[in-house]
Amino acid sequence: MEHPPSLETRQAPNWAQALDQVQNALKLAEEAAGQREKSFAALPEANPAGEFEEAWRQCLDRLRERCAALEEAAARAGQNAEPAEMALQVGEEGIRRWLEEIHAVGQKLADGGPSSVK
Repeated sequence: MEHPPSLETRQAPNWAQALDQVQNALKLAEEAAGQREKSFAALPEANPAGEFEEAWRQCLDRLRERCAALEEAAARAGQNAEPAEMALQVGEEGIRRWLEEIHAVGQKLADGGPSSVK
């Protein structure tokens, strides 16, 4: 059966070598970070606020165009409705005169006046 090595047979740690390894690892990490930093610097700057403003401006422009088109359509509809409006007014006047005549005839009948109805 094997026994664990005694304290006397173990080698003392080589702190200088361990520190060299840590220093080398830190140096590699620093170089990698520098490379990443350079790659980020090469990217174009993002300007989300500017992009948002441009998109918002485009939306507003499209909305203004649509509102102008709607106003134009309403104006055309109004112009196209003018002849119909006139025809309706003429028809309404005719109906009013007809109703007045009916009312007058009804009144004469109610009063027992002369009638051509037999």
